[in-house]
Amino acid sequence: MGGERKLLDEAMPAESKGRLQETLARLLPYLTTGEFKIVGALAIRHHLLAAGRDYPYPIDEFDLIAKSERAISQDITKDFLVYHHHYAPDNHNIFYLALVDPQTKVKVDIFTEIVLEGLLKVDFNGEEIEIASLEDQLVKTSLDIQRISEKSKIKPKELENAKQMAEIANMDEAQEIWKQRKRTEMPETITEAISQVERIAQEHPEYLSEEPHRKPEPYKCSECVDTPDFPLAPMEKIYQILGYVE
Repeated sequence: MGGERKLLDEAMPAESKGRLQETLARLLPYLTTGEFKIVGALAIRHHLLAAGRDYPYPIDEFDLIAKSERAISQDITKDFLVYHHHYAPDNHNIFYLALVDPQTKVKVDIFTEIVLEGLLKVDFNGEEIEIASLEDQLVKTSLDIQRISEKSKIKPKELENAKQMAEIANMDEAQEIWKQRKRTEMPETITEAISQVERIAQEHPEYLSEEPHRKPEPYKCSECVDTPDFPLAPMEKIYQILGYVE
């Protein structure tokens, strides 16, 4: 393992670290090694701290990308509640699965990426797990924030994370990934894409929201699919555990 930086290090607040560590240790046995990677806040924090930067935001959830649902054992429902389960309208290989650990109240979002690219190995409890590389995560975050609008608000930290990562990433490498993944209507360069979102946010600060997806009470999700492998938990139960729903 050498000098690999730990995913959950001593700089993380003890209470948050304990909850995340407990949830991840409970989650990993249900995932197929080599078929997933950690993305989002945990990956961003890892890269910023490795570059000597700060990550001032609390983390009470984490994101994963999996190649397919086959990477996730259906036995996962023994320890986790299924919060959301969506499929793309025209392709059931594209899915979104949201889980809740009822013991730690940590939420886990799992998305699809058919080919796992941009991987970096890090240490978790003496084992190697894979997270998104800095450039891969920068592109993912930059793509996510392109949705900024009156109807699709973004978190202020999403834009700030993109700007921070852009300052330390290999932008030539990030640009190559951007060209492969961006939609036609998006700016040609990732630098321009981030700057465009920053301009929109300055002109329309109301497009920023700390919690843009939260709902005031339990609701019926029209996109959710209840399946034998991943049966949905009642939204009311999720609300009782988390104190909110999205």
